[in-house]
Amino acid sequence: VAIAVGVDEAGMIEIGTMLVLTGLIIAVAVGLWRLQNWARIAVIVLQSFSLILSIILMLNGAFGIPSLIGLAIGGYTIYWFATNRGYFIKPQAG
Repeated sequence: VAIAVGVDEAGMIEIGTMLVLTGLIIAVAVGLWRLQNWARIAVIVLQSFSLILSIILMLNGAFGIPSLIGLAIGGYTIYWFATNRGYFIKPQAG
C-alpha cells in the first residue's frame, strides 16, 4: 500500500535509495563518534568517490570557485583520515 499520492515507481526507488544512503551516513557518523577504524576507511572511500565525481563534473564544464573549494576540502579530509589512523586504533590491554 503506497501512502504517497502522485509518486510513481521511479520516485519510490529514489526515495528508497535516499533512505538507504541516509542510514549509511548515520552508521558511518556513529562509527566515527566511537572511533571505529571501519568508519575511518569508509570516509576515505566515500570521499574518494566524491573527489572523482567532482573532477569529472569539472572536466564537463562545472568549473568554478565552489568546485575548487570542494576539491580542497575533500582532499584534506582524505589526507586527515589517512594520516591520523592512530586515533582509530584501540590500545592493546596489557
